[in-house]
Amino acid sequence: MKKSDSASLNVPLKKETFAIEMTEKRKRKTQQCIYCQNHGEDVIKKDHVCPYRDCECLLCDLLRKAQKTMRQQQRIWRDQKNILKQIYGTSFDFNSIS
Repeated sequence: MKKSDSASLNVPLKKETFAIEMTEKRKRKTQQCIYCQNHGEDVIKKDHVCPYRDCECLLCDLLRKAQKTMRQQQRIWRDQKNILKQIYGTSFDFNSIS
């Protein structure tokens, strides 16, 4: 029986089928080098030494600034979380903070 047939008949899917479908959805996209993408190349990031790491073009400079800003922002979030953990203890629900 096809998936569409079981859905139309309201028949629950087997647990194994559901697990396989969930793992297929969770597969991550392979990371590409953003600097190489700026220059029109698609290169997988794993074990990659970028020839454009010292490039000073506008796009690469903008990317470096954005990455620096994100690093600083993550550091702030991490520090805030640690401070709240010290104040409220480990039982505090950090997901309730907007």
